[in-house]
Amino acid sequence: MVSAATLLLAQLMAGVATAQEAPPVEVPELNTNLYRLPLDSRGTLWAEDASRSDPGQLSARLGLSYLNAPLVATDARGARTHVLGDAVISDLLVGYSLGRLRLGAHLPLVLDSSSEVAAGGAGLGDVGLDVKGTLTDRRDSRVGLALLGRVSAPTATVDVPLGSIGPTYEVSAVVDTYVGRLLLVGNLGTRGQPAVDLDNVVVDDQFLYRLGAGYALTASVGLSADLQGHVTYGADPTNGSAAPLEALVGGWVDLSEALALRGGVGTGLGEGVGAPAARGVFALSWVPGGGGGDASARPAAGGDADADGDGLGDASDQCPAEAEDLDGFADGDGCPDPGTTVLVRVLDPDGRPVRDAVVTLSGDAGAAEGGHGLRAELHPASYQLDIEAAGYRPLGLAVDIPEEEVHELAVNLEPMVGRLVVRVVDERGRPVEGAMVAFGEEAAVEAPGGVREGDVAAGTHVLTVRAAGFVDATKRAPVTVDSTTEITVVLRRG
Repeated sequence: MVSAATLLLAQLMAGVATAQEAPPVEVPELNTNLYRLPLDSRGTLWAEDASRSDPGQLSARLGLSYLNAPLVATDARGARTHVLGDAVISDLLVGYSLGRLRLGAHLPLVLDSSSEVAAGGAGLGDVGLDVKGTLTDRRDSRVGLALLGRVSAPTATVDVPLGSIGPTYEVSAVVDTYVGRLLLVGNLGTRGQPAVDLDNVVVDDQFLYRLGAGYALTASVGLSADLQGHVTYGADPTNGSAAPLEALVGGWVDLSEALALRGGVGTGLGEGVGAPAARGVFALSWVPGGGGGDASARPAAGGDADADGDGLGDASDQCPAEAEDLDGFADGDGCPDPGTTVLVRVLDPDGRPVRDAVVTLSGDAGAAEGGHGLRAELHPASYQLDIEAAGYRPLGLAVDIPEEEVHELAVNLEPMVGRLVVRVVDERGRPVEGAMVAFGEEAAVEAPGGVREGDVAAGTHVLTVRAAGFVDATKRAPVTVDSTTEITVVLRRG
């Protein structure tokens, strides 16, 4: 709470007040919200770390924060006035990585605010831009180093002290390191802003510092603690109003490879301008594809640094420079698993595609399902191949998928057939020599001695029989699987 930021403001009195009158309080054009959600760090809630993302990586964070009583005025009689009572602020941050250089933008929205001397309400805060240059991070060294620059414009539209009278800037150095599961972060820098004269302190350019720590309980859950402070240059070192200090404790949990939730609560330590009685922070971070700067900024759960950000410490990671693809297959070795493109072609005995086939590949390393021409990305391993198609015998067999770029499987299905024997006779029962017999729509074939036989698909076939000097005849022939059907066709002379 900021009672030490005492705004006696006698110079603002309109005339000479009586001993019974409290002096009027003006709202200073000052941003008393000292908190800004960091764009990159995952292991801490306030302090920035030295992590970097891959070139072209886009990231975003959406935060919601609450602060109570960051600026309270006290008159000569001890009466307290909440110049800023409560505020709810939403922060949208978007970043784009150029590799070791990251660009960022910040849009703050005041969703609600209250004051005993102003209307309060909602509006825009001071928008900002920042840039971070990483010199070393956990991919390069045990100690990460970066430089951070930030500017903001006086765009606030609220009438409470949540916006500066002019542009502000910040330049800071960032250092981080890892001790087992513990991430330690430090920021030291300077902050420039227009001078604002309060009764007992001038809020002007400041030396800033942030200290942070994050501890990974698991690969996706961790705790954090932050300490942040400013000291106004040239201020009386005994004047606590010129040196706000605040602590924030919280944690994070990964919802998926790309999303993480973060949150915490804090309070001011002392009575500096901007140190609130209470603060709450909640944020959702998004990094497409996971990894990159966001994941690599967290401590590893394996007991040491995690250079590739896959949650497995470098000491037990067989591929410390390449992140594990967490897909349920050999995830414990820390290495991205090889993949093979598998093509499955289903053919009949004559080599023609069986278009209505249903193909399933299943195994401990993965599964895929489709039809003729199935294309799937699978890990090299043993699989069960099952194929079903109408009119064909189901097929099941074990297959080994090797480690290669493309592996093709061509499988022939065996039709479900029966034996069909057709005898062609005349009206006296004598075989008709030279008779031509067609099974269904296929071409007619001569039946030597008046007999044609062969294997046909199970089902009902329409027989067409022709012979010179006879009237054509048709007849239906039902054929069952693995059985012989004998049909006699009698031709009449014509």
